Amino acid sequence: MARRKKEQEETDVIMETEKSESSKSLKEKASKFAKIFFGIIFVLGGLFLIWLFLPEFVALLKGILGVIVILIGLLLIFLGWSD
Repeated sequence: MARRKKEQEETDVIMETEKSESSKSLKEKASKFAKIFFGIIFVLGGLFLIWLFLPEFVALLKGILGVIVILIGLLLIFLGWSD
């Protein structure tokens, strides 16, 4: 009897979860869509600007390459230190 009751409770929890997911308000759906839409727009805009200023971007990467290597080295030191 206890096993059947437990199974029923699990089924109820699953059904409630499905109901709450399927009954999201229009505002929540619109908000999620807007975030994804504007995220894609910003990614595309960033890629366009990199393409537009590619020579300057490459020069910038060459200039900060040393700093990036130093930061990676520090990260590895800290990871090794914390073990």
